[in-house]
Order: sequence, then structure tokens, then C-alpha cells
Amino acid sequence: MRADVPPVPTPTVAATTMPALPPSPTITAITPVPTATGLLVGNLVVSPTDLARDYERFAHRVPLFAADQGVRDRLIEALRRSFRVASRDPVEGIIYRDAGVQVKYVSGPDDFEAEILTADFNLAKRTVEAFLARQGLSGQGICDLPLSYYVNWKLRESLPSGTHFDPNPLACG
Repeated sequence: MRADVPPVPTPTVAATTMPALPPSPTITAITPVPTATGLLVGNLVVSPTDLARDYERFAHRVPLFAADQGVRDRLIEALRRSFRVASRDPVEGIIYRDAGVQVKYVSGPDDFEAEILTADFNLAKRTVEAFLARQGLSGQGICDLPLSYYVNWKLRESLPSGTHFDPNPLACG
């Protein structure tokens, strides 16, 4: 070390105590429980028929009519533009939101998912499907997007046990 350059002091760190963090919430998987009327998921009962219809729409997708495909593409493209995502890159995000429901596009499964935030499930579904119809989708197009509904977990736990829920769009009949 050169004699004319003083040594650089080593920084010291004062001892501090970090505040205790709250415990992490426990995430538990919801296992459907068979009942006489369907599967109990949290406080909701989903009939095996409704569950099977929802599964079939996703597992065996029907191609959309050209007009419906164009609307679907425009919805996804608008989402890409809002996030400035290139057309080859995956994108997901909310395409519609109000006090009772929010709809998001998810690129991984390439589907639309509507989270219901109100105990009036049919009102939430009618609101979403009216929005999609205003965008130009036919009833069959809404059914074949595919679109599925689920109930917000806090709402689900606040509902009376045994509340019936159908994850399918009203447009699917």
C-alpha cells in the first residue's frame, strides 16, 4: 500500500432487528367430496353433469366460426397491445372487469376464465356474456371460446354449504 494514500475505512453496519413477519397463509388444496347431488367443492356443489360438460368443452374443443374466431383474435390482440407483447409471445390478463366478475385470457391453456365475485352467479354470467356478445361473439362462440366460470375463494367460503354452481356459460344451454 502506498504511504501517501490513507486506507479506506471498512463500513460498519448497525445491528437492527427486523420486525417479525406474519405467518404465511397455509394453502390447502380443495378436494371435491362426492355428495348425493354432486361434488362438494368448498361450500359449492357442482353436479357431475355440469362438471363433465365443462371438461368436454375444454378437452374436445370445437373450432370457432370465422366471425367468432375474428372476435377472439381481436380480444387477445387488444390484450397484447395493452401489455406491448409481441404476437409470438404468450400473454395473459384481464379483458373485462366490474364489481361482480372479472374475465381473463390465459395463454397457457389458451382459454378465458371468469372469476365470479358476487353471490348472484347468473347475474355475473349474464354480464360477461353480454359483454362478449357486444364484442361480436355469437352464443355458440361464447360457449366454444372456451370460457369457464369459477367462484372467488373468499366468496365461495362465505356461501352456505351446498350452494349449487355450474361452471359452464349460460350460452352453452
